[in-house]
Amino acid sequence: MPDPALYEDFLGPSGGPYEEDPNDFEPNPDFTPWDMLEHCVVPVVRDAGIYFGKLFAVCLVLKLSTQIVSLPSVIAHALSAVMGALLVWDFFGPDSIYFVALVSLSYVAFLLSSLLSKSVSSTAYIVCFSFALTCELVLSNPRSWHMIRGSQMVLMMKIISFAVELDQVPRFRPNVLAFVGYCLSPSSVVFGPWIHFDDYQHSLSPWPGCWRWSWFLKLSVSSSLSFVFLTLSTCWVQVLLVLSTWRWWLAFLDAFSYRCSHYFVSYMSECSLLGCGIGLRPPDRRGPVSRERKDKVSREREGEVSLEQSEESREEESDVTRRRKDVSREREGEMSRQREEVSLEQEGRRSEKEDVSDKSKPVFRDFWSVCVSRPLKVEFPRSIVEVVVNFNVPMHNWLKRYVFLSADRLFGRFLAVLATYVVSALLHGLNGQLALVLLSLGVYSYVEHQTRWKLARTYDACVLARPCLSCEHRQGPKSTVARLINTIFFGLSVFHLAYLGVMFDASPSQETGFSLAHTLAKWTALDFLSHWVVLVTWVFYKCI
Repeated sequence: MPDPALYEDFLGPSGGPYEEDPNDFEPNPDFTPWDMLEHCVVPVVRDAGIYFGKLFAVCLVLKLSTQIVSLPSVIAHALSAVMGALLVWDFFGPDSIYFVALVSLSYVAFLLSSLLSKSVSSTAYIVCFSFALTCELVLSNPRSWHMIRGSQMVLMMKIISFAVELDQVPRFRPNVLAFVGYCLSPSSVVFGPWIHFDDYQHSLSPWPGCWRWSWFLKLSVSSSLSFVFLTLSTCWVQVLLVLSTWRWWLAFLDAFSYRCSHYFVSYMSECSLLGCGIGLRPPDRRGPVSRERKDKVSREREGEVSLEQSEESREEESDVTRRRKDVSREREGEMSRQREEVSLEQEGRRSEKEDVSDKSKPVFRDFWSVCVSRPLKVEFPRSIVEVVVNFNVPMHNWLKRYVFLSADRLFGRFLAVLATYVVSALLHGLNGQLALVLLSLGVYSYVEHQTRWKLARTYDACVLARPCLSCEHRQGPKSTVARLINTIFFGLSVFHLAYLGVMFDASPSQETGFSLAHTLAKWTALDFLSHWVVLVTWVFYKCI
């Protein structure tokens, strides 16, 4: 899970990108919507437009420079690196040295690992985590490191994914300019999100459709939604405080304001991605797993011929026995093919519904696939698992691809989930608050996933943590049992979100990062009720 609190220094004390807080007034029930527009919404939107306009301007210059004419790759990578470095200096000033140091150390470590025939990915993990811990504990002051920690996290994710590609693809040997240009790409160097090297590299070349109307429409939608959530977090949530002083209502508003600030950063990062032209890519990007499974289905379809040819070797069997066996084999083959086709269809939908064509001409993914967060699926969650997946889609994909799948093969599902959240906590730095929240999420999601899996098997109902893409349960999603169970877990998910997000408030400690004591104090005020509910859920899971 990402942490929008990492960007609090950009968002200001109430979530807005300004130096002087325009929301200096206390929430007043006599305040009219027009007063709110005049004293809060308009100043916040104006200052945000000026503040983030320069980020988008640099991204647009890079897109114009690389997607109108075809530049040599060396010049394109150098242009990306220089523009990214200028952005880093403009946003972080002298703290930009941390970016230069991490990129330099990583590339030198890659070269040494290659010369010594060592694992480059293992070296990347060691270098990134050691650098982060050293800076946080020794070199930097808390406020400066808290300001750049979010961008450093994205940079470390890029370096690690780049190193994994070096290990897995023997011919993948980009030069130093490609590496630096990728790490400092203006599309994600400040606010993220993580992008794959292929997406970055593809954005530096002119492709048919890179200026299509969907680019302008998607950019307009993302920028509009970013300002909507900014004003919600900064202005409108404050008005709701006067409705009640109930502690759970205040906890919900604190958590909702935090999530709105995250949505603002997410949609603004979508704008930076689109500004650099990221969003279109060549067709064959489904990955080796999808191709292997497609080949497996093809081989099974061709297996019908081998079944007919094998009949000659069974002449000694009776006709009745042979026919029964043939019918049984055909049924098994058909069921297997259907299962694989359904699985392939599900995998295609899970991987952002990529449109892959078998034609020779390029067919590109549309700009609408650029997605950092899905607020509706977070605010109206089917499960905690859905929240984890949709809160930050690129980071979820990174953790799943580079941590969870490998750990699942080696240690099993439960330890893989814990390992994933431990790595996420390390990426976020030595922050006791974030570590507690992330590890709690890991336990919550695992207990809920296992409980719902057992309920789905017991009642043969569509109540899994994630909705079925092709439901074959006897009691489908519209059945009474499925609606009841899914509604209960929806209420629990909203309750857990309010509990886990209550500590991300506007207290003065946000400038240096919230402490462990701050988190425990917040949860103590709520009697640790959410953790008790999860414990009861786990006991229920063991009993059914």
